[in-house]
Amino acid sequence: MTAIFQQQSIANSSDVFGLARDHRKRAEAVIGLAFGCLEGRIPPDRVVAMTERLATIGYREISIADSVGLANPTQVGLMMKRLLHQFPQIHFSLHLHNTRD
Repeated sequence: MTAIFQQQSIANSSDVFGLARDHRKRAEAVIGLAFGCLEGRIPPDRVVAMTERLATIGYREISIADSVGLANPTQVGLMMKRLLHQFPQIHFSLHLHNTRD
């Protein structure tokens, strides 16, 4: 994910959060392709940085998505352990695909 795309995603997420807040609604952010995409592996530090930015906006519900099913259970476990430790105020959910049976 390019830096420009990341910046635009955060800006859009901020707008959505503001609208939800203004209308007294909850909003959940989704970090898609959190483990990899067709271009390769996504470094865990990038997911942590995105989570930090979303938490700073005010998100308290974040879904971590393996949108194309590239992660294995160990990767998911390690990522979630790290996120839960670093962001105890966030309610995390997962969106996973099993492409390896």
